[in-house]
Amino acid sequence: MGSVEDRERIKEEYKQHYRAINEARKKAAESERLAKIASALDEMNAGHLIEKFDSMLHKVREKIEIAEAKMDILMENRREEGLDADFEEMEQKR
Repeated sequence: MGSVEDRERIKEEYKQHYRAINEARKKAAESERLAKIASALDEMNAGHLIEKFDSMLHKVREKIEIAEAKMDILMENRREEGLDADFEEMEQKR
């Protein structure tokens, strides 16, 4: 009977050993993943990103200004066409 008990004990030791190996592999994979993320963040050029954002913001503001200018011209044309009552009403709503 000692051999069955010894076999079970050894089997349990191997299980613990393989669990520890699997846990170490998982930790190594997680460390590698985190290192890749950190490296990618380090490689990002924050100044370049801010510059791109500022450029996009400038373009948006420019488009808004153009749209407002077009709206003003349309409103002036409407006023010139003798639609002052409609214009005044729209201006008050605005």
